[in-house]
Amino acid sequence: MRAGRRTFLSELKRRKVYQVAAAYAAVGVAIAVSTPDLSAAFGLPATAARFVVLLLILGFPVALVLAWAYEVRPEDPVEPEGVPRTGSAGATSPSSEPQTAIARATAESLAGLGPPRDDPRPSLAVLPFASFSEDAEADYFGLGVMDDVLTRLTHVRGIRLVSRTSVMRYRASEKSAREIARELGVRNVLEGSIRRAEGRVRVVAQLIDGVSDEHLWADTYDRELKDVFQVQTEVAESIAAALKAELTEAERSGMRGTPTGSLAAWELYLRAVKTLQTMQPSDLSEAEEHLREAVRLDPGFAQAWGLWALVLALAGLLGNRRPLELAPRMRDVAARALALDPRCVHGHSAMGVLKVFHDWEPREAEAEFDRALALNPDDSFALDWKATFLVLTGRWPEALTTMRRAMASDPLSLIGHTVLGEVLTYSGRLDEAVRALSAAIEMWPGAPQLYQWLGIAHLSAGRPHEALASFEAFAELSGHLGKSEAFRGAGLAQVGRREEARAVLAELQARSRVEYVDPYSFFMLDLALDGWEAAAPHLQEMVQVRSFLLPYLLSAPRYKALHGDPRFRAVREKVFPGVPTVGAEAVPSPVGAP
Repeated sequence: MRAGRRTFLSELKRRKVYQVAAAYAAVGVAIAVSTPDLSAAFGLPATAARFVVLLLILGFPVALVLAWAYEVRPEDPVEPEGVPRTGSAGATSPSSEPQTAIARATAESLAGLGPPRDDPRPSLAVLPFASFSEDAEADYFGLGVMDDVLTRLTHVRGIRLVSRTSVMRYRASEKSAREIARELGVRNVLEGSIRRAEGRVRVVAQLIDGVSDEHLWADTYDRELKDVFQVQTEVAESIAAALKAELTEAERSGMRGTPTGSLAAWELYLRAVKTLQTMQPSDLSEAEEHLREAVRLDPGFAQAWGLWALVLALAGLLGNRRPLELAPRMRDVAARALALDPRCVHGHSAMGVLKVFHDWEPREAEAEFDRALALNPDDSFALDWKATFLVLTGRWPEALTTMRRAMASDPLSLIGHTVLGEVLTYSGRLDEAVRALSAAIEMWPGAPQLYQWLGIAHLSAGRPHEALASFEAFAELSGHLGKSEAFRGAGLAQVGRREEARAVLAELQARSRVEYVDPYSFFMLDLALDGWEAAAPHLQEMVQVRSFLLPYLLSAPRYKALHGDPRFRAVREKVFPGVPTVGAEAVPSPVGAP
């Protein structure tokens, strides 16, 4: 309720209601004060003055209502009643300074590729719809309207869209459409509100030009709640028409599909979308539970199956799950998504991840990522995974080009900025990686994976003390998972604190008897403490458990010195058959870069 009141007060301010109230009061007081003198001058009865004051009092609420409805903005057309600025309950707006730092660091990181390719398509950010409902689920319902309209518009190739993870940061924002458009790098912004009560829903939407601040289109829809998906279809089609996007019959058909017949399943899906953005293992588990329940309620909900598969992929790389138990489940879930909908982008992306990190079939992996991007060239998840694949197989310039596309699609995505740090680090552009990751930490100070990659970048650049500080933050923020403790222990060994490093090794050995600890952890620690001969046996252990982390180890430029060893080379040929050995030469940095 508190956030809802804050949104309402912000809307009063935007519509100039406060200014109208102040102006009316000032003029009204002046008239009331002068009325007795005027009455006496014209010989009017004393009741005339009282009558004028009464009219002024009665006119005050009328003036406020008119100010709300017509906004007292001569430069803009009249809007439908009730359209707020962006926002909904329970969120805060990110400060602009960290976003500016990230934008600057990202631009520097990608500058070496030259100017971005011109994209003639109209660009659009679909913002979260503010909810003015009283029920506890209203927040997710407002996100749901945004998500479904965005999903429908992904079928339109003639519009460039910003992904949901970036626009979700503008919930409850008081920034203008012009400011948001500038920060997201788009021309157009869609915003609106929803209200649902007693089985009915009211959706108000407006399309704004983020440069001129003109209203390009606006409408209001009052329907039964069960027809909400039809409303979202009509909104999406109206947006496509307003942006003059020519639709093929296939695109029009794709926009008119219904993701699920269950509103309860849909809201669980939206909870999962929101929860997984932190990339914390505990939140990934929560997202998985939401999606498991969603597909129980509607087994035909392909989007939920596809997102579940991607959540499992993230859990395998960021959490503490046994790959041989996780991978079969991930395969079944992704296959179910694709059986229900062969055009499911998340399903193809998840299959690609499985082919890279578990099946060790790089050609098939690339084919799956390409299928996903053929269906939606702007899907940020697919672009992030494709960039990861490219950098692991040594195709660094292509990886950076792909990350340029990912950043345009999702400029404020934690996952995207993490992958950008990976790509820059593995490409040998270490100073740029440090700048980009440090800027991202300003925006997401509690994200452990950013500190992990910042530590790797520092270590690769020969700065072990800075690396240790980052690895210690990584361990603390991740709850001291086995992998994060191994990075901390390796960092301790690098700065000469070997006894502390051996204590970390002993602790992980004890933990491995009661929980899963990936052999990668022991490889790192033994290599740092006792060298290659002590670490080499752990490579075969990683092969046996099908470690999701093995492709990262085999591609890391900091291990280039091991590439000549036949044991290392044999494992690499098994994981990346037909892919040339990755070197450590950096992609050329921009002229003048440090």
